[in-house]
Amino acid sequence: MGGVLIASLQDRVFAQITPDNTLPNNSSVTREGNIFNITGATQARSNLFHSFSEFSVPISGTASFNNALDIQNIISRVTGGHLLKLMS
Repeated sequence: MGGVLIASLQDRVFAQITPDNTLPNNSSVTREGNIFNITGATQARSNLFHSFSEFSVPISGTASFNNALDIQNIISRVTGGHLLKLMS
């Protein structure tokens, strides 16, 4: 028999993108409806590094990384986590 996902109201994950403030220059996130505009972050040569404690975008949402023209790679990580309770 397959697993059943059990979720309670306090375990729900709401759409949000939150920088974890671990980089020398942290990301900045502004939200306009379901569009998350992400700017800033730490640049090393043509790379841009982002670090988030939470990264959750709604199904109809967009995360837009806005960066300088000289950026070739955007590297992101998510350091936080959420536990899903599964029961069989």
